[in-house]
Amino acid sequence: MNTLNDLIQKKAAGLSGQLLEAIGTPVLARKGTRSPYSFQDDYLVRAATTALVLGQPLILSGEPGVGKTQFAEALAAKLGLPYLDPYQVKSTDTGMDLIYRFDQVSRFQDEKNQRGLASHVQFTQLGLAMLWSAGPDHQVRLSDISVADLLGSNADRSGSLTLKKLFPSAFSNDRVTITEPTRGLVLLDELDKAPRDAPNDILGEIEKMRFAIPELGIAVEADPAYWPVVLITSNSERTLPDAFLRRCTFHWIDFPDDDSLRQIVVSHVASLHDVNIQPDCELLTSATACFNAIRKSSDNKKPATAEFIAFVLAHWEAGYRHSDTISLDDDLTAGLLGTLIKTKADRQSTPQAQSNEG
Repeated sequence: MNTLNDLIQKKAAGLSGQLLEAIGTPVLARKGTRSPYSFQDDYLVRAATTALVLGQPLILSGEPGVGKTQFAEALAAKLGLPYLDPYQVKSTDTGMDLIYRFDQVSRFQDEKNQRGLASHVQFTQLGLAMLWSAGPDHQVRLSDISVADLLGSNADRSGSLTLKKLFPSAFSNDRVTITEPTRGLVLLDELDKAPRDAPNDILGEIEKMRFAIPELGIAVEADPAYWPVVLITSNSERTLPDAFLRRCTFHWIDFPDDDSLRQIVVSHVASLHDVNIQPDCELLTSATACFNAIRKSSDNKKPATAEFIAFVLAHWEAGYRHSDTISLDDDLTAGLLGTLIKTKADRQSTPQAQSNEG
């Protein structure tokens, strides 16, 4: 199989269907078994323990790529909790969008209300976690909206009205079946991307784990014995409101030191290529030196852990092995710097670019 270096040397002549055949499955799309998450950061473990005891959300902040999202999944596995897929917060999200949405378009199309009002509610992960905590058999208190309107004209309306009867797909689908009150772990990823008022808009819901659905005239409240575990990540793009921060436990994750960086890369390389690679080998030691030099010279977008992994994997795909040295002065490495450098200004500020200008 051609190495990345071989493919690069073909230049434009290599851009053909044969290139895609040679690539096969892209490296980062390959499946592998990586090393289990290491809980060696004692301060992070203490912060998580404190948040669990207090029943507060845990805010994890730090540079991109320091392992905030990975910690959430690893914590769920460690605690034996079901892990809902991370909710990727968007810049357009309102506070209640983080819990549920009511689809007005589908409601309008269902003019005869055959499906029922409840079918137009779409829960996001935080809302699902509260539903699971309350449990499928939790009986719903009605206001002025009838059971017929909630369930639809063709639904079975016999017996008591439970959360499962209202929202069957929330408790049973092709991925999970919830038969009793269940504590789940949910991650609101990059909450700082949301408009500033969004976190404040759900202060009460977060604090009491209770939310209302005005469109249905009902409320859902988590069972304190199965209080959801809520993790929130922030890349510090925007400061979260003080009132929200007061109700959370906060932890800043430092950027990994050189030894930790190499251990992370070892996990990826060993998994994706089924090889035994040591963290102190020349390849990783020299790659780390290059990575640190680029981080030091970058003013706009400093490369993070994900970029370092891509940088090393690109060299491995190019034919580099354990005893080879990666150097910023090497022509091939210069051509692979797009894995680390993501802006024109940072490219011009590299030691090599400044040396060429001199």
